[in-house]
Amino acid sequence: LLNHWISTTDPQVLADALIPVVRSSKKDVVLFFVLTAFLKLRTTHLEQRQRLRQELFWSVLNEPACWSATFLRTKVGVLLASLIQLDYVAGDWPTAFEELQSIELLQGAPDILLRTLVALMDDFGHHETPDNAKIKDMIRGYAITTDHNNVTTTTLITPPAQSISAQLINTISSLLLQSLEGCNGAVPPQHLQISVLALTALKGFMAWIDLSLVLDEQLHVIKLIFTALAKGSTTDSPMADAAVV
Repeated sequence: LLNHWISTTDPQVLADALIPVVRSSKKDVVLFFVLTAFLKLRTTHLEQRQRLRQELFWSVLNEPACWSATFLRTKVGVLLASLIQLDYVAGDWPTAFEELQSIELLQGAPDILLRTLVALMDDFGHHETPDNAKIKDMIRGYAITTDHNNVTTTTLITPPAQSISAQLINTISSLLLQSLEGCNGAVPPQHLQISVLALTALKGFMAWIDLSLVLDEQLHVIKLIFTALAKGSTTDSPMADAAVV
């Protein structure tokens, strides 16, 4: 890897050198460097980004000990959010949110979905770019078309309750409920991380999704937020801060 880094500046060559390290390395600092370096590459091929995603999902699920560090898992979320901005909006990763909500990932590494959404929502909040606006429209169920005069039209084709945003809110709410369930008092440390991530993701969504999803009694979003506030208020808890919308 170092030989490639020293001998070339070609981003495609560097990407090909970085991707195998995701599975071969057992060192979290090395893995963090690899993900950071890939993010900084100016241009990569779609096939390279697809391979990286596959390696990431496989490694996080099958080598959990190597990927246990919080800083590394956060970087995974940041990278996946960046890949969504590159490939989902272009139609090259249409199943992005389905893959992030797969049974395997939700059972084995649910925080990866949440960290990805938190990173995406954070970028939405700081950068109102055309691509970010398009991603939000697509998640909300809108189709975006541009005619020969370069006039863009946005048309609602999927009702809010059947949109990707509804699926994501349902998944986030379910993860939050699981993390809060059965706790009398403060949330156990092993559940606190999921609770904070879920609440932070919900907070990001609430700024721009259809409010009917937030108020939907079947999703229990408001009730869950108040439950988190109540449980977090027993101590100086980051969950209480995250629950403040």
